Amino acid sequence: DFNADKRVGAFVQDIMDMSLKTDKARDILDFAAKRYIERNGIRDDKGRLSAIIIQARMSSSRFPGKVMSLLGGMPLVEYVYRRCNTCGADNVVVATSEDISDDAVYDHCRANRIPVFRGSLDNVLERYIRAAGSVNAEYIVRVCADTPFVDTALVNTLLKTLIAEKLDYASLERSTCASGFYSEALTAEALKKAAGKTKEKEDLEHVTKYITSHPQEFSVKFINAGLNPEFVHEIRLTIDHPGDLKRANAIVGELADPLAFTSKEVLEAVRNKMIGLMA
Repeated sequence: DFNADKRVGAFVQDIMDMSLKTDKARDILDFAAKRYIERNGIRDDKGRLSAIIIQARMSSSRFPGKVMSLLGGMPLVEYVYRRCNTCGADNVVVATSEDISDDAVYDHCRANRIPVFRGSLDNVLERYIRAAGSVNAEYIVRVCADTPFVDTALVNTLLKTLIAEKLDYASLERSTCASGFYSEALTAEALKKAAGKTKEKEDLEHVTKYITSHPQEFSVKFINAGLNPEFVHEIRLTIDHPGDLKRANAIVGELADPLAFTSKEVLEAVRNKMIGLMA
């Protein structure tokens, strides 16, 4: 239940805070993750941990403050966290920035026992590497806080594929996946390798851009998601503008459960409410 998740979140946050203050944090976190986290996460045969890392910032140019705007009665960042928390990863962490503009994200997460990490505002690649290190995760799923309909079943599929096939990077074929369902999985080592190869602003801001632009340097795989029917092509399922949030709330209102749902249920809600959602 969510109260149990909050207790686990508080424990993970305490360990993350310790990691900023002590050289022994790595051993403490490894012990804690294996012994106490109330979750049987997706791991490899060596027991190395996985984490979903949700990037969130308030300084969106198109929709400032969107991650704290309400969806389903809660801030968008919390909504995405709660959905991701149903997946099979060992940890779910919100990765925001150290900029004062993101104090509201950090404060809300702490008040609601949501594990949160703060790093560079502009170098999001570095923020991801440090956030993964804060929970000792080798396998990472990247999710953006403006994708409330991220496909949680595919998150698990990507993680399992990444580990089973010993890949550096696994994602969904863009042409087969409406943007709002999208996520990508990769290893911490792949992130570190990318960081060592580039200092380009676009690569640092967009986290996986170097990897996807240089597939010959990594072992990569793209999966057919089968989630991009023609009728959804003109409907944005990510939250980029205020109108997108209104549309997302309309979709959530059509779902039997506002948090536990499949992408097919979202598509059915879009089809049923096509005229209103296109407005």
